[in-house]
Amino acid sequence: MTTARLQSPTGPPPESGTNSLPSWREPALVGLGALGVYLVTLARFSCWGDSSELTLVGLTGAIAHPTGYPLYSLLSMGVAPLGSSVGASPTVVQGLLSAVPMALASAGITRLAGQLGALPVAAVGAGAGFALLREPWEQAVVPEVYGMHVAWLTVILLAALRFDQRPSARNLAWMALVVGLGLSHH
Repeated sequence: MTTARLQSPTGPPPESGTNSLPSWREPALVGLGALGVYLVTLARFSCWGDSSELTLVGLTGAIAHPTGYPLYSLLSMGVAPLGSSVGASPTVVQGLLSAVPMALASAGITRLAGQLGALPVAAVGAGAGFALLREPWEQAVVPEVYGMHVAWLTVILLAALRFDQRPSARNLAWMALVVGLGLSHH
């Protein structure tokens, strides 16, 4: 299978495995840093918009407004009992379903940038910069579905890049799985 590669003024991007970005260190640091910021600023009580509805979905097992967000709703119902067992407010517990995926997305963006040939400092800047943008940060600290959307999109892009760099039936199946799970979220 032949794939087209974008050419930069300094030449083609490095092939898989030649990138100096470790597979986990910088992305993990960016993700943990983002999660730390999100946890400090996490909403403690009921919020505006869909946040209250999504919190109730977790507590009651109801169905959210269309599309229903099946994957988010199932996860929400799974974590809701944990809140009462540790004395946390339902908003905080449901807010973690936004903060954790958005932090994972920031880590994924760092990894994606590194795999596309960015220097480690640029890859870290991309992931951390995304984490601290107004919209991702606002959506990461309230019960909302967007953190999970961005996390799935990042995983889909990483899977597509892996398939592009190493085409195989296994990598295609992995990509199909993450696309399917991402669709089940919406």
